Amino acid sequence: MKVLLYGDNRDQLDFDTFVLRQAGLQPLATSSADKLLAMCAEEAPDLIILETTSRETDLLPLVGRLRTDSDTALMLISPQGEEEHILAALDLGVDDYLPRPHSPQMLVARIRALIRRAQPVPLSALGPVSVQDLVLDPEQHVVTTADGSAVRLTNMEFRLLFLLMRNPDRVIPTETIVERVWGYGGAGEATLVKNLVSRLRHKIEPDPAHPRYVKTVPGIGYSFSSTSSPETS
Repeated sequence: MKVLLYGDNRDQLDFDTFVLRQAGLQPLATSSADKLLAMCAEEAPDLIILETTSRETDLLPLVGRLRTDSDTALMLISPQGEEEHILAALDLGVDDYLPRPHSPQMLVARIRALIRRAQPVPLSALGPVSVQDLVLDPEQHVVTTADGSAVRLTNMEFRLLFLLMRNPDRVIPTETIVERVWGYGGAGEATLVKNLVSRLRHKIEPDPAHPRYVKTVPGIGYSFSSTSSPETS
């Protein structure tokens, strides 16, 4: 698996490159943002990692530039572990956020889980999934809305919507969503799910503030409603 790695600390970049290579991955490293963008187009990586060792370095503008043209799985590694920063990163389209410090084993485990979940799902044998007036195409990762618009989903958005639409009206716990969408378990990942749900709602809901499809079940998780009544605040 090809991993494109960008970092602002050469020593840390070299160390993480070594860790990834020892894990059997194919790391390609650069400390140039412009080169990163070029390599993203040329190398077609399975995963992009943006990392910094400094709390003063803001990688979010680079996340925005990447997300303009790429749906490749994206991980951010930073010592800024505050919820506000994590929320901002996830809102821009980061698929996973790994705070520093962390062990090499945790880095490799999160990478493998993210790559595994980012791979195209072999769903060609399944037909479209239809609930209410939404139709999800598992092969194309496209959902058709009530007005006939075709909305393309990222791999993570697709995995979440597929899980919910295949289980209409069933409450899916947040922990289960983390395991099924990101591929690893553990507490403390509710923020990941919350922000992925928010991104999905902005793509498919007529009014994301009062969702008709993806409903929140406070303290438990989320469900996909088979009826059209909007969620009330």
